[in-house]
Amino acid sequence: MGDQTQVSQPGPAAGATGAALVVQRRLLAWLTVGAMALLVASVVGFAWHEQSQELGSAAGLTQRRADRLAGELQQTLEVAGVAIQQIEARLQRLPAGQGLSSNPDEAAGERARLLRALPLALEVHALDGQGRALELAAVDHGLVGTHGHPVPPGAGDARDGRWIAGDPVVEGTPPQRVLPLLRRAEANPHGVAWYSTDLLHSTLVAHFGASRSSEHGGVALFRIEPDGSAITLLARSPSNEAELGRRLQGPLHRALKTGARGVFDDVTQIDGRARIVGYRRLSGPAQDLVVAVGTDRSEVLADWRASLPVEAAVTLGMLGLIGFGAWRLDRSLLDTAGSIEALHDSEAQFRALADNLPDTLVRLDRAGRHLYANPGVERATGLPPAAFLGKTNADLGMPQANVEVWMATLARAFDTGRAEHLEFSYPGPLGLRDWESMVVAESGHGANPQTALVISRDVTQRRQAERALRRSELRFRLAASFGQVWDWDIAAQRVEFPQTFWTALGHEAPPEQDAVAAFESILHPDDRPRWRQALRDHLVRRTPYALQYRAHDAAGHVHWFQTQGQALWDDAGRATYMAGTTFDITERHQLEEAVRASEVRQRHLLASSPAVISSRPWRPMRTTSSPAFTRGSLETSASN
Repeated sequence: MGDQTQVSQPGPAAGATGAALVVQRRLLAWLTVGAMALLVASVVGFAWHEQSQELGSAAGLTQRRADRLAGELQQTLEVAGVAIQQIEARLQRLPAGQGLSSNPDEAAGERARLLRALPLALEVHALDGQGRALELAAVDHGLVGTHGHPVPPGAGDARDGRWIAGDPVVEGTPPQRVLPLLRRAEANPHGVAWYSTDLLHSTLVAHFGASRSSEHGGVALFRIEPDGSAITLLARSPSNEAELGRRLQGPLHRALKTGARGVFDDVTQIDGRARIVGYRRLSGPAQDLVVAVGTDRSEVLADWRASLPVEAAVTLGMLGLIGFGAWRLDRSLLDTAGSIEALHDSEAQFRALADNLPDTLVRLDRAGRHLYANPGVERATGLPPAAFLGKTNADLGMPQANVEVWMATLARAFDTGRAEHLEFSYPGPLGLRDWESMVVAESGHGANPQTALVISRDVTQRRQAERALRRSELRFRLAASFGQVWDWDIAAQRVEFPQTFWTALGHEAPPEQDAVAAFESILHPDDRPRWRQALRDHLVRRTPYALQYRAHDAAGHVHWFQTQGQALWDDAGRATYMAGTTFDITERHQLEEAVRASEVRQRHLLASSPAVISSRPWRPMRTTSSPAFTRGSLETSASN
């Protein structure tokens, strides 16, 4: 039939394939290097972005803390100012020589409670021109208090209501450190020249400490010197009394020259630690005071630094995966090139082998016309191969419904490039037979294949064996719930086999004490060592006890049994009891042997014609159709 056979032409020449392979491998190398570089750049950029976010978040939080503390101090001083204004108003109304006690102020008690309830508790004192404390209740007698505050140099000209921050001093009994904030008094006939708002230093430090972000964070209050040449430390948390009154000209002093509020990242002058510092200069009469909050930079970036080794490890792993994937793809390109060369060689063998294939093989075009049919179609249909050439299944008499199924399968094979499968039965010359067909689009025409091979295989014997095996398995499952149960009281050395086990084999049930010996006597000699070993492994090593064995019935016939069991162990690890079930699986074993024998015969048959066996895996897509081929005409009927 050489004049009737059309074979697709070989693909591109070997030289063109080799040149394309070189280009593909070079492109793969450049893509791999580019992907690795992009990954490294992305990881570095992501790490930098994370660091910027951490620092930015810490800067924002630090600035908000500085704003809050400055606002609280500003509010405290504003309330103190209101209290001083009320005291001055009363002093202005009193004639000289008359004290406040002679004209009680109903709001004095409420004013004192308000001052003590502020976030930063304070006391207001009246001072004379020398900074000595006056008793407001008896200013008409000129009484001087036991404690006063030195008036800072140059403060005498402060007539604009500004607060003058003095250096922290120790006073009182017991001694305690206070921070005096002085304000010039209005002219009055009672000798009051100054008002001192005293902040308890320990309370101020504790309030600052509650706002610290961490162990190495810090909060401080500074005074801007009148000439602006430096700032002076008034209070700090953590506290170090040796630092109080220290004049500084560091990063904060420089930052204050650029704005009254801000954040900077620098090494602080007090303790030399790298910090993110947020500061806020008070406004109005308290504009010479500055609150600064510092956050330790190393603590802010601690989590970020801890994540760097993980990110580096992940990056290295991903680089390794990219490199490994590129290597595998390169190997795949080489293998593909080798496969193409092998395909060229195998194409040349198609003519010689196709005619000797025991299966049926036809080639169809996109319209479903037969371009080739091997001699196997005559054994299957009774029609010679020449009767198929140039005709479609519809031309050969297949019912329209079945024609549509076959054409849809053919179209899917052309569109997807994957193998499509059909399973069907039809009555041929040998009666009703079961068949499996695989439709494969041929790749000889590049990306637009024009022909497809259809290989059909007679699987009648295998299907019959499978159906028989399924029926046997069904019967086995139905009988499983009625399996023969045996038990072994190991402690009492008593074994009980079911009566039906012996009678089913035609034996008389032995006495209880002879049950084990009787069982071993009917056990196949080749299975006894295996049975003993399985039992020993279960009792000693606790491996699952399940095996198949052979036993002789009274007539000497061999029966196959499947048994499984489970033992119980005491606290000392000794097996005390074991029970299990036994099933006769002789029929199932025989059916399995028949299926295996059929498969061996099938493989032996197919081994004689390897060229037409597709390397693609069989993926059953079951379509039940029954094309009936008869000599002279082709009749096909669909069955479900």
